Amino acid sequence: MRFIRRYWLLVVLCIIVGAVAAFFRSTSQEKQYAATASLVFRDARLADTFFGTYQPDDPNRSAATDVGLVLQRPVAVRALRAVGLDRPPDGLLDHAKVEPQGVSDVAKLTVTDPDPAIAARLANALAEQYIVERIAADRTKVEAAQRAVQTQLDQVEQTGAAGADGTEQKRQLRQRLSDLELLSLLQTGNAEVVQRAETPTAAASPRPKRAAILGGVLGGVVGLVLAFLLARLDRRLRDVKDVEETTSLPLLGFVSRSPRLAQAGRVDISMPEFEALRMVYQQLRFLSVDLSLNSMLFTSAGPGEGKTLVSMGVACAAAETGARVVLVEGDLRRPTIATRAGLKHSPGLSDALVTDTGGEHIQRWMTNELGGCLDVVTAGTPPPNPAQLIQSQRLQALFEDLRASYDVLIVDTPPLGLVVDALPLTTQVDGVVVVARLGQSQRKPFRRLLDSLEQTRAMTLGVVVNGVAGDRSGYGYYGYTPEAQLEEQPRAKSVAQAVRR
Repeated sequence: MRFIRRYWLLVVLCIIVGAVAAFFRSTSQEKQYAATASLVFRDARLADTFFGTYQPDDPNRSAATDVGLVLQRPVAVRALRAVGLDRPPDGLLDHAKVEPQGVSDVAKLTVTDPDPAIAARLANALAEQYIVERIAADRTKVEAAQRAVQTQLDQVEQTGAAGADGTEQKRQLRQRLSDLELLSLLQTGNAEVVQRAETPTAAASPRPKRAAILGGVLGGVVGLVLAFLLARLDRRLRDVKDVEETTSLPLLGFVSRSPRLAQAGRVDISMPEFEALRMVYQQLRFLSVDLSLNSMLFTSAGPGEGKTLVSMGVACAAAETGARVVLVEGDLRRPTIATRAGLKHSPGLSDALVTDTGGEHIQRWMTNELGGCLDVVTAGTPPPNPAQLIQSQRLQALFEDLRASYDVLIVDTPPLGLVVDALPLTTQVDGVVVVARLGQSQRKPFRRLLDSLEQTRAMTLGVVVNGVAGDRSGYGYYGYTPEAQLEEQPRAKSVAQAVRR
């Protein structure tokens, strides 16, 4: 069912395309009319019966033989000549068929043609000429037998056999000639037309509706095959179930798919979609009951997965509670927080690590309608050596000062699945949150990032799933996960239990 739900649009599209294509192809074809005549086959061994030498034969074999003899080239030539058509006999045979009716001696002879009248004439002509051909063939055999008996009779008369034996032999030969003459007159071709073909009023083909149904079925099969191939080739995390199958970490929250959140310009943090990010912070606060979480790092396996958005939203949610919050932009390669928050790009983190900025690298960010505010350290002036700055001792000292001065320290880093120079930062915070976007995050990079975090002994708190398909009713408008997707979350244990384990 997950497979069908994921690729249902492709399957439906293939069904529609197959049905429409088959329908229009069928309507564009030339109409064909089918006319049917019925034949009944008689016992083919009339001579054996006549002379008392009849022995039963397999009826199925006899019927199959009779059916096979109807559509022969000489019969087709005779039929075309009788109708007066100048056509190749092979073309007629290709458009004719004989079908036996069960175990009876009746067979139906059907001929298709664009002209319904000609179709009926050809069907009747084939049936009649088949009988004529059989009569001629049977009489030829009888005539051959007559000539043989007449030759014997002439020999007996020439030898002049005398006595009773000679007379009796002549009498028997003359009787045999008389019987053969009678047998020749009794030949009927061993078949009879019991129902002549009538001119059809409706076309037998094409059938647009039937073609559309078959085309739709074929399109559905093709769609399922294509969907299966795409599923095998597509290694992205497509839904929440894929994330759960890839990692045993708890899912901290779900951010619905929204065009306003995906835009690169300034973000209004009071948007209803940020309710989901407040839920993420509440989950993290729940973890802080058992763990000391004064500093957290947000990262992802690849770019564009929403880690910066999630870190900004969680920072605003923390500031809304009255906590002293500082947001540090650790992505010195592609910084975006200054643009999103409407702050100055510099001085920032890189400037503070190189020179003494006297605290000017810390900017105050008012979170609009939320009524709270927090401090932000933007990336600052783009450095030529971001890896050295990130791994420097001065950054560790800066983090220690910020942790001492603020209740919550939130760090936004570059995608650790691509840029590993920020990986040592994961051990300088209390916990790491991984962000994955459905439909974009790849399974292998995502799994590789989790393995790297495990190897560095970082405290990985869980995963925030971004890009969840929400609805426009109920809590779905505010970014909460739809009820069906919430049911996919682990029910057996709480988030805190999973982290402790």
